[in-house]
Amino acid sequence: LALLAPWVLGKRWRAVGAALGATALLAVVVTGRHPEQWGELLAFGSRIAAGQYFRNNSILGLVINFVRVPLMSVEAPIEPWLPILRPIGMALSGTAGLAILWRLVARFRRGGEPAARIAADTADIFALQLVVSPLVWEHHFVLALPVAWHAIATRGREQPLLVAAGVALALWMPTADIFLLSHHRMFGLLLLLWATRHRPAAATA
Repeated sequence: LALLAPWVLGKRWRAVGAALGATALLAVVVTGRHPEQWGELLAFGSRIAAGQYFRNNSILGLVINFVRVPLMSVEAPIEPWLPILRPIGMALSGTAGLAILWRLVARFRRGGEPAARIAADTADIFALQLVVSPLVWEHHFVLALPVAWHAIATRGREQPLLVAAGVALALWMPTADIFLLSHHRMFGLLLLLWATRHRPAAATA
């Protein structure tokens, strides 16, 4: 469903129809067999781990650990801080998500070759899912593969060190339970997004 945005902008109506049809079919099947799962899905957000795991590479997890770590205990009572920290983390991830969506809109308004635009939009949508999610484990960064391939293909020669650093941090470097080092995957993803930002022709000449 996340890919509907680039498909709609690229006027790939067959893909849009197939995605909506499959989603409707899945919704009917789930509702018919396990209607209670919809309630469980909606309630999941309130039960998400509060960022107490360093391997949670979400922006929300980073915000929460910035407070929890100074408390000097893995078992520190972070719950009293959550009413403040959750809105801050959600605001930061939401802002980053809106910035990515703006890239899609700006790219659409600039025009250009449709296939290249859809490739760039698709990479951004995969990045968006990681940026806005409150819970991001190592295996979720398989979603960063299209972002990495797009950065290598479009900016690998212009900015090899920046792209290589982003790929290494997001995909290659193993995760360790050491704050702040444990959040390197999200930092790498943000580097790749920065490397693939639009730059006016005069700036690249």
